[in-house]
Amino acid sequence: VQGSDVIQPWAIAEIRRRLPACLVTHWMGDCRLQIPPDLAEICKATHATLISSIGQIPMFQKAGARRVHYVQIGLDWAEDVLGLPAWEPPFRVPDVVFCGGHYDHVADFKQGTRARIATISALSRAGVDVGVVGRGWPAQIPVVGECHVKQQHHVYRRAKVALSINHFNDIDRYYSDRHLIAMASGTPVVALKVPGMELEFTDQRDCLFATTEGGIVASVKWLLDNPVTAARIGRTGRDEVRREHTWTARIRELVKADLPDGAFAALA
Repeated sequence: VQGSDVIQPWAIAEIRRRLPACLVTHWMGDCRLQIPPDLAEICKATHATLISSIGQIPMFQKAGARRVHYVQIGLDWAEDVLGLPAWEPPFRVPDVVFCGGHYDHVADFKQGTRARIATISALSRAGVDVGVVGRGWPAQIPVVGECHVKQQHHVYRRAKVALSINHFNDIDRYYSDRHLIAMASGTPVVALKVPGMELEFTDQRDCLFATTEGGIVASVKWLLDNPVTAARIGRTGRDEVRREHTWTARIRELVKADLPDGAFAALA
């Protein structure tokens, strides 16, 4: 419902009036630095607001949300895990790849955009075969092609290392589906660490964490120099997200959640 104006608060109120036993929630898989007034009204109208970070729970509570719960984004089993339908990238996939667009024109995204450019540039200077799959990048960034988000699986699985760098890297447990899709491909992932990531993934077992551009370069080079260990981390990471981070796993979390009057638990 973010920025769509398709569902209005009055409609939610009417649904709740006509169906008093129905639990109405909305979910945010995206992240912004503020909550616009129309979204705040949706938060007030629903029983609960579900968001993909821990760090922004207080912001939604302050905006008037009745209840706020952490529900991270998930993996589509067919597209993200199995890679269906099959797709062959019409470009050469480099050893190290980042998938995503360049959004420097969006004020909220400038911090993450700078981190992405700095990291790609540092890898290039280090002599790493690195490339970006996405649109809008400045000329100095090695762009190799474009793909739809549901084709990213096929790009990652052809690389030796995948990169995960968010637009927001200081919000507790906020990371995009890029991180999960990359892990699901079986290619080892080097991630710019966000607060709380260690509560969901184990460093050097499921993926590699780094806190600086230099740390990402060092981790990437280590994986490239140790292909047996890199393959093991890729497999372990894939197993972890298949088990804990699909939409099926998210639904299991929801039906066990302590939402208003235990309603989800009762429905389970």
